[in-house]
Amino acid sequence: MIETNFDYSMLRAFHSCQRKYYYLYGLSIVPRQSVLEVIPGAMEFGSSIDAGLDFAYQILSLSKDQQQKYFEECFRDAEYRPNRMQTVAFTAATNVFKSEWGTVVNKGYSADLGLSLIEEYFSRYFPEPFDTIDSQISGPVPLKDLYGYEINLQIKADRLVWGYDPNRYSIFEVKTTGNPNDVWWTGQEMSYQVDGYVMGVEVYHDVSVHSAVIDCLATKRKKDRLIRRPILITTLRRKLYREWLMNSISKIMQMQIETMQRYGHKGDSISEACMSATLEGGRPHSKWLENRSNCTEYFRVCAYQPLCDLDCHPGALSNYTENPWRPYMPK
Repeated sequence: MIETNFDYSMLRAFHSCQRKYYYLYGLSIVPRQSVLEVIPGAMEFGSSIDAGLDFAYQILSLSKDQQQKYFEECFRDAEYRPNRMQTVAFTAATNVFKSEWGTVVNKGYSADLGLSLIEEYFSRYFPEPFDTIDSQISGPVPLKDLYGYEINLQIKADRLVWGYDPNRYSIFEVKTTGNPNDVWWTGQEMSYQVDGYVMGVEVYHDVSVHSAVIDCLATKRKKDRLIRRPILITTLRRKLYREWLMNSISKIMQMQIETMQRYGHKGDSISEACMSATLEGGRPHSKWLENRSNCTEYFRVCAYQPLCDLDCHPGALSNYTENPWRPYMPK
């Protein structure tokens, strides 16, 4: 079985280092470490913030009648007023964040920091001058056939909004970072992550999206802690993204097929074929080139370097555990 579902993380891993892609999505393995070490603290912290804000936006996107009913269910003896929904939404956001994150202090991120960020966010941005149409838009986006296979791009967009730009649609992506400097913002603009989300949202909602807004929350500095910047989705950008996407997937599909043709008798899926051949002394990973310039990306040694150095020796493999890729599923 050839992998036909892709997401941005997979494409980024392939362009970073084909060999790393092979380990992650061919052998489907990750280092034997705790969850908090495998998933960086910043990522979990940002996801918890995002979950809280998402719930608040869902509450505030309700109709007036729905808001009144929701308010009465929460506060049966209180008088409903539209502006009180801001307080309800804020309370809900903080409760969801605390539920997602808990009380643990992980690599400098704490519950107090998250709550203060949400409080600052509400004090600056609410009420919002736009309407939230949908949130946590996720699922497969079908692409044209490649090598006779049906291909899907898996997307997960935070929010689709109307009116951030007058009479236009935009998607909002919440990002947390320690230092939103110029290089960080350039990286957001150069990355094709939001372009895939835009394409998916347009398929699911049958609308034309004008911009992708990066909703940035800085975790380590209070100056300019909350920043919003749009990325315009122009016709040229759409064309360049689709070319990059199809070229990337075409290369991956070609390499998967070549690997499967050579080692396919070892198993029913490409991961089984690769693992069986590896354990029996085969070298399916030799087709997936190692990018040594990224072995110390971000000044960290790649977690898979021992496998490259020891030629996937079974002794080295014992330090890794199976963790097959799964598409994002909303809670």
